[in-house]
Amino acid sequence: MTIYTHVEGEAVSLSLAADRNPWLDNMDRFVSFVQKIPRAGREVKVAVIDDGVDKVLEDFGNSIIAGVSFYSHQIGDFTGVKPWYFSSNGHSTLMAKTIRRLCPNVKLCIARLEQGINGEPTVESAIKASIREAISWATTIEVYIISMSWTFSELHNSEARKLSEVIDEAHRSRVITLSALSDQGLNRPEIAFPGKVPGVFRIGAARSNGKADEFSVGYDFIFPGGSSKVEAPKGTGRYDDPNPEMVMGSSFATAVASGLAALILHCVELCDLGDEYGNGDWESSEHRQRHNCS
Repeated sequence: MTIYTHVEGEAVSLSLAADRNPWLDNMDRFVSFVQKIPRAGREVKVAVIDDGVDKVLEDFGNSIIAGVSFYSHQIGDFTGVKPWYFSSNGHSTLMAKTIRRLCPNVKLCIARLEQGINGEPTVESAIKASIREAISWATTIEVYIISMSWTFSELHNSEARKLSEVIDEAHRSRVITLSALSDQGLNRPEIAFPGKVPGVFRIGAARSNGKADEFSVGYDFIFPGGSSKVEAPKGTGRYDDPNPEMVMGSSFATAVASGLAALILHCVELCDLGDEYGNGDWESSEHRQRHNCS
């Protein structure tokens, strides 16, 4: 899915051009309420593994606390790395803004992958290990959630095994992993990577009436996305397109799911449930192993 521009409005809100989604409207009101509660000291960290985030053009405040790029490029004899704080086509920027919409206090960790012409990771980038390296990096810096709003359909057995190994390591560290679906419906009924790896939550798109989008096949959960459109204003530079509206599908739904997961963890922290369980350090690895995702 190609995103052509950034979204107007505040860093924690999106301008929806289609009929307003009741679920998102209700969540916006709840988030506004949560924002009034004094913040706790601990942070909920979410890794956004995608095509980079335009930190320069978009105001994320102090939400972004870490970033890394695995997007290398060759110019003559020189090999460089494209920075994580720019985006190939704005896709990851929108995903990060959506996560922050659901959980404004989230701390974002950005990993930029090599991208194909449609803005999604290529099989080649998986073979080059950039996806595995990004997941390992996110696990090492102890994020709680890894959000992957993209898919690819085919991997050789050896590469699929390597990808499964790094995702399994994230799961052993009690990291929640979420992946989009291919949005190909019955044209591609087989589950695509990374959602094909056991333990990864596969997120499908729901229409505004709450029913699953017909292109979301094999989901674990559905979130707004199937009938959600984002207004892409013209005149913003390199992402201009004659069509100012884009249907977001399961990649938008995955960002919504990641934001909701972060919000739930943030609310757990606000309620100080660690003390209730007899352990005040909610962030400790031992406590997370007992209670996170249980």
